[in-house]
Amino acid sequence: MAKSYDEELAEFAQRQEVRAKYAEMKAIAEAATLVPVPTRNLEQELAEDYKEPVWRIRNLHIASSFTTITAAKKTGKSTLMLNLIRSLVDGVPFLGEPVLPLVGNVGYLNMELDPNVWRRWAKEIGIEHAKRIKPWHLRGERFPIYHPELQKRMVEWLKAEEIEVLIIDPGHRLLRGWPTPNGGGENSNDIVAAVCQKLQEIKREGEVVDLFVPLHTGHASGEHQHTRGAIMWQDDPDHLWNLWSKEVVKGDGGVRHFNAEGRDVDFQTTGIKYDKTTHRYEPASIEYMQNTGRVHSVVIALSKLGGTASTRDVRARKLGFANDLFTGVLQDAKERGLIVTEGSALKLADTEEVRKIVMFGDHEKEVE
Repeated sequence: MAKSYDEELAEFAQRQEVRAKYAEMKAIAEAATLVPVPTRNLEQELAEDYKEPVWRIRNLHIASSFTTITAAKKTGKSTLMLNLIRSLVDGVPFLGEPVLPLVGNVGYLNMELDPNVWRRWAKEIGIEHAKRIKPWHLRGERFPIYHPELQKRMVEWLKAEEIEVLIIDPGHRLLRGWPTPNGGGENSNDIVAAVCQKLQEIKREGEVVDLFVPLHTGHASGEHQHTRGAIMWQDDPDHLWNLWSKEVVKGDGGVRHFNAEGRDVDFQTTGIKYDKTTHRYEPASIEYMQNTGRVHSVVIALSKLGGTASTRDVRARKLGFANDLFTGVLQDAKERGLIVTEGSALKLADTEEVRKIVMFGDHEKEVE
């Protein structure tokens, strides 16, 4: 016999009551070890506990902090993380900023890249102290950090490997399958808040000093881009890094831009040079990066004319920038040793850099 409306309503109300009671019991169980009530005043804390904050990466990340790195797909998040890892273990500057040397090791949870691709990139970037990097390859694996047993294993791994800096790339993969009665996934602030809380607990219990979590962007791009999904990804971390690509530079993989903000961090937008051979990033003015694209266009145009041509013929090609800039760009190409003058003609220099620019220029033509 079909139930009446009132009977169905009563059953629904009862289920909601049970669900709320279960949530309360679960919360109480998770908070079984409550934090103690404080007994000291600020004067005592300053005298007994205060330590001057130390930069792990000057102007970008204070030691013991949690930093997210937001970037669009295929912009270079994982490459940026390899540059970060190299700086941390080898002590070289990161994007031009000095780095505080590690005492322990770097743990890298690779949740996206094919392990062998990542190994090849790591080899090509030229890391001197590779033994200090502890990768955990998880592509295609479920990694439910809400599970007590996995939390235990992870904390044990962090301690056993003496992980001082932990990188989880990308953080959105942690959201898959996260248990919730109301759904929401990556758009749920409650779920992202729970993930961030769990990461902070694991960081503390595993005696990790610094945490870095790359994230994907939403639909917005450039300086106005934001992390995909819930806003809590921007609330919980201490520092927010942003990486984006704005213009295509032929042979250079694009003009990348970077900035950072957060607690005591206000790193203004800067350009980044990318070396496709070594996968290394170096800071550069945005003006320099824009002109690099123009110089490469001239080099590629000259190559399509057989490597030697008159200034007029090169100038007549479709170069992708205003004609009144040509003289300055050509002079820049000469100063960089990419083009030489042979009589009244222009000629490509016989260098590895020129060959690389031409090679990538030809490749771009093939895939367009």
